[in-house]
Amino acid sequence: MTVPERASGARRQQPQGSQVDSARLGSPLTQPARPALVVRTCVGCLQRDAQTHLIRVVACDGTLVVDHQGSQPGRGAYLHNDSKCWDLAVRRKPWARALKVPGPLADTHLWESLDEVSHPKGERP
Repeated sequence: MTVPERASGARRQQPQGSQVDSARLGSPLTQPARPALVVRTCVGCLQRDAQTHLIRVVACDGTLVVDHQGSQPGRGAYLHNDSKCWDLAVRRKPWARALKVPGPLADTHLWESLDEVSHPKGERP
């Protein structure tokens, strides 16, 4: 089978309405970028949740501290703001493994910080 040749300068005719308007179809170039939903795993209950629903914990000089701003350097572990997850984290002791640091970590300051997060000043029972 051979393809018939067109006369020089001749253009193929397109039916009316077949031209595609990329703006109307919402091409990737015209749609605003949506922020990606970051998902993390709670070290207490091992359930996955949005990073915005979890509290970030980091190791600082062998001590666990709450990273309120999410800006402290190093690897972070995430925990729900729920006493059940805290109790599971106390029992499982996942911190050294989750943060990839050697040895046990002091967590007394962590529980005080988490208590402040769950009950801000003026809202204590």
